[in-house]
Amino acid sequence: MSAVVSPVLDRLTGEDFTELLHLMPETARTLAQCIGTEATVALLNAWPGVEVKVPRFPDANPAGARRWAQMAAVIGAPAMERLAALYGGTTLEIPLCSRVRQERRNRVIRQDFDQFTSKPPAGIGLSKTEAVQEIGMRYAPISARQIESIINQINR
Repeated sequence: MSAVVSPVLDRLTGEDFTELLHLMPETARTLAQCIGTEATVALLNAWPGVEVKVPRFPDANPAGARRWAQMAAVIGAPAMERLAALYGGTTLEIPLCSRVRQERRNRVIRQDFDQFTSKPPAGIGLSKTEAVQEIGMRYAPISARQIESIINQINR
């Protein structure tokens, strides 16, 4: 069984900015204040880790116009104007938000473990070993040792 749920878990949501704001990098927080949470989430999901030169104006030169159009298609024209006012002419490294993505995955793994090991009708009633194996197959590549470490943690 391969990790079918991974792409869904990798996508950030607006909810992450309330529940996991303390794990967000400063750049992501600044972006959310500047262009809004919805536009920030769209940008973080579209190009995580990408370095983008933010144009100052929508039509200063052909390269800038192309980049403006690309970014505005992702975050919207009003947000693009606000982004250009703050970051125009600079290179913006769009954060990966890896700590947030990891914590979201770990929370889902802990929920799955609880469901797998709970007695029916609330759960499936698997042993710890069986539950760890199921989780390993669902979220591969991940080791049993890492799963056990995750299930012994609390939410951050």
